[in-house]
Amino acid sequence: GIFEYRLYGEYDWVFMMMMILSRKVFAIEEAFRKQTLRPRMETGGAPLDMTESTLGVVGLGRIGAQIAKIASAHGVRCVVTMRTPISDQEAAKRGIDRVYPMDGLHEMLTECDFVVPAVPANDETTGLFGKAEYKSMKDSAYMINISRGEVLDEDSTYTALKENVIAGAALDVWWAEDEA
Repeated sequence: GIFEYRLYGEYDWVFMMMMILSRKVFAIEEAFRKQTLRPRMETGGAPLDMTESTLGVVGLGRIGAQIAKIASAHGVRCVVTMRTPISDQEAAKRGIDRVYPMDGLHEMLTECDFVVPAVPANDETTGLFGKAEYKSMKDSAYMINISRGEVLDEDSTYTALKENVIAGAALDVWWAEDEA
């Protein structure tokens, strides 16, 4: 499912979405409302244990670094892809299990249960996540976007969700904001 809401800071919002998506809260709530609550049968099995999951962060600026730090504190394996990779020693200090260069994005995506782009919108990042990137992700993986909307190709994101190429998405931003 898709969820968008801007109440919490970026870090809290990411982890709130990881918990909601991994625990299948929306599916359980829907089953409960239908009075047919059989969570394992109706939601596709047991929820994902966060300590057995891998979080992929794209970009290690202020927000990406804080997300990696919080993930480590919660026992979540964290991998990162970035333009200028840091040393293994620096990564370990920051609670990061592995660092990939940007050309290793597809390899990183194959490992991830959650993917969080934390990059600015610019010519290099617009459309960074398209059809090929979604196909690199596990079909059980979730996209959690806190970057600008245009970092995700809109049509590819819609298709990936509609065709169950990925399990779901939490979108803190949209491609075009409603104008007041």
